[in-house]
Amino acid sequence: ALAACGLSATNYCDTSGSPSAEKVATAARLVCGQRHVDGLLFSTCIANQALSVTARGLVAGWEAVNWRKPTVVRFAGNQSEEARGIVRAWLDQNRVKNVIVGEETDEWQAAAHLRSLLDGIARAAA
Repeated sequence: ALAACGLSATNYCDTSGSPSAEKVATAARLVCGQRHVDGLLFSTCIANQALSVTARGLVAGWEAVNWRKPTVVRFAGNQSEEARGIVRAWLDQNRVKNVIVGEETDEWQAAAHLRSLLDGIARAAA
């Protein structure tokens, strides 16, 4: 999906199963703590776990590394609306350019949102 938008993944992380908030926070810290990462596309659909747990893990990881770069999050699954609210509140409070979507948006569309956010920052800097 990223390649279709002219982006390349510099890191990929799969937390599989029913990850705890701590496991998701560790993954978020590892990925978002790297200086060369310009933005984040996070996409999940977990039916067997409350995605609010995943959302709290993302927020904890981002908080730990002071994440402020463009972010697209796609939650589809159990408690996805609550999860989107948790993530949106943190990103908005921290003035992070973001797009938060659900199951109505596929990964290719989500990647296109990230491309748009990154392009907007590049235009503003020029």
